[in-house]
Amino acid sequence: MKYDQKLIKSTTKLIDWIFVFLIIFVLPASGEWIKYADNPVLTGTSPTGEPSVIEFGGTYHMWYQNDFSVWYANSTDGLNWTPSGKVFGDGRQLSPGTVLRGNEGTYKMWYSWGGTSGQIGYATSDDGIDWQDSGQVLGPGSEPYDAYAAERPHVMYDNSASIYKMWYTAGASVSVGRTIAYATSIDGKEWTKSGVVFAGDAGTWYSYAVGGPYVEKTDTGYTMWFSGSLSPGPGATYSIGHTYSEDGVNWNRDTVTLDLVPGSVGSWDERVVDGPSLLRTSAGQTLLYYRGAGFNDPNPIGIGVAIPEPATIEATVEINPNTLNLQSNGKWITCYIWLPEDYNVVDINSASVVFHDTIKAEWTWVEEEDQVMMAKFSRSVVQSMLQPGLVELSVSGKLNNGTGFQGKDTITVINQGKP
Repeated sequence: MKYDQKLIKSTTKLIDWIFVFLIIFVLPASGEWIKYADNPVLTGTSPTGEPSVIEFGGTYHMWYQNDFSVWYANSTDGLNWTPSGKVFGDGRQLSPGTVLRGNEGTYKMWYSWGGTSGQIGYATSDDGIDWQDSGQVLGPGSEPYDAYAAERPHVMYDNSASIYKMWYTAGASVSVGRTIAYATSIDGKEWTKSGVVFAGDAGTWYSYAVGGPYVEKTDTGYTMWFSGSLSPGPGATYSIGHTYSEDGVNWNRDTVTLDLVPGSVGSWDERVVDGPSLLRTSAGQTLLYYRGAGFNDPNPIGIGVAIPEPATIEATVEINPNTLNLQSNGKWITCYIWLPEDYNVVDINSASVVFHDTIKAEWTWVEEEDQVMMAKFSRSVVQSMLQPGLVELSVSGKLNNGTGFQGKDTITVINQGKP
């Protein structure tokens, strides 16, 4: 049978644009994370991605996939990275899954490689640069769920249980969507599989496949960030979300939240946002690294990072005068701002303070002892936007760390001339 090549190309392009439509107009937008403006923070020879990031000694350390080898880079802020080159590679299609640094200073890497099927290996290093390979420690099994692939592992050491825990991407065959499986080990080399613990749900943004897990243990259980896709094929789009579990095995699907979606049309990550890796820094930052690709890229081309959307705290605001005559000739509207008990008004970025989202403060002053900021706004400008009656007005701004604040006060506005 002969096929119309033009029709095939047109149909393929149409499908790609359908995927773009689904991501932009159908999937809910990410509301908790903001992509770094200067993404990607690392690029290389495709495929580039699969970051594993840790912090120690005042430096951030990243191992990542570049041209089917493991590369290393370092950074002083987690955003600007200096690559040092290849540190592990032997002709296999390698990518780092997880790099841990033990208390004794030994680095341990669980990596994966592709080819005919996905497999997971293990290597150690004294410095994170020169690695000694121990070969495969977990591969495709006899059960259908990972008969084709066991890859892209995330490993943690659970001190309370004295065991290693691994969540990995499992594949039943080349034509079936991936799932996330779980295994445990005493020494990090001999693993006992427990089967699939998370899979796609019909009608969701991750209905076809899930994978690339990153799991964090918390005081109340576990949080897992993962990649998901709603359709198969080379033009499929991938997004990142998270979910919760009390034991790391039984995941609550009602808590699945979409965090990061592909970028706008023409952006470097317009098709793929995948392979999450979370870092909570000693400075209190939270950084979510991921790999990205566009529609013209068969493989990921770079690594991006997202940060949590700054929280907004509720401030106490008092506006003076509390009765404002539109025909008065005063110069200022004065606003007093108090922050909640755990915050310091000294940390307010005075240049960010605005009245009712539009009018910038022309003068600010802080009384640290009383924990109050005074901000003055042009009276004539404020009066030009008001009508008589009871009016609720807001004053907002940001702290120096990016946290937003907002407070509201109700005043009486009159329009009364002299008798």
